[in-house]
Amino acid sequence: MPLGGSHASFSDYYFELKAPGARGFRAVVETSLSNPFYVFNEVFGPKRLLYLLHLFVPLLFFPLRAKATWIAFVPAAVFTLMSSRDPLYEIYFQYTVFWAPTAFLMLLMVLDRKFIATDRRGALAANVVAVLLTTLLSSYYYGSVFESPKMKGGFGAISYEWIEQDATRLAAFRELASQIPSDASVAATSREVPHLSNRKNAYSLLIGYFDADFILVRRAQVGPNQPARRAYLEALATGRYERVASKDVFILWKRSE
Repeated sequence: MPLGGSHASFSDYYFELKAPGARGFRAVVETSLSNPFYVFNEVFGPKRLLYLLHLFVPLLFFPLRAKATWIAFVPAAVFTLMSSRDPLYEIYFQYTVFWAPTAFLMLLMVLDRKFIATDRRGALAANVVAVLLTTLLSSYYYGSVFESPKMKGGFGAISYEWIEQDATRLAAFRELASQIPSDASVAATSREVPHLSNRKNAYSLLIGYFDADFILVRRAQVGPNQPARRAYLEALATGRYERVASKDVFILWKRSE
């Protein structure tokens, strides 16, 4: 994330911490240094506190029970809690992985320091069982293992039902994807690009098409008012992309040489 210059990168995620007209992450740093009370009020708002509870209640706050462990969470806190966009501090999005590895590592360190180093094996066993129970309860209400109705993936609810339409759609996607050489670059709509990312160059149309060799889209995600529509139309406007095939809800385009 650039500290200076006009390149905004993903610093736009922190628009509430930037002065009007300012660009780049340097503006966020300047606000943090010049108005720390404002930043503190933003970081510890109700939604962010709920997010922290989702993260640490299942672990009974053990990762935070030693002062030395707090510093390990600074990068995750800066990236998520300081954000002005809800997805960065909701457990339904991928940004939680900034916390999870460190949280579990700090859990082990604190348990070792408090119980193993002091030879309190009975207390260790009791607390491990307690953590397992709270984690199980949290997974039951918010996780995916037990198909909780509260479980979401990103902005939408997760359905575990597999119907004939799903099988047909998957077959259609695989048929079109198989026509893209493994060494070719590809730009695709957000739901499809993860399934095409086992290559050197794969791009999300949410960001751009980057003169990719192939473009694969889901029609609904390039429709009116869809974020990926701009890059999609820009690519087609070049006149360099030829329609290879369409199947079910997908369209495959190839760039002419």
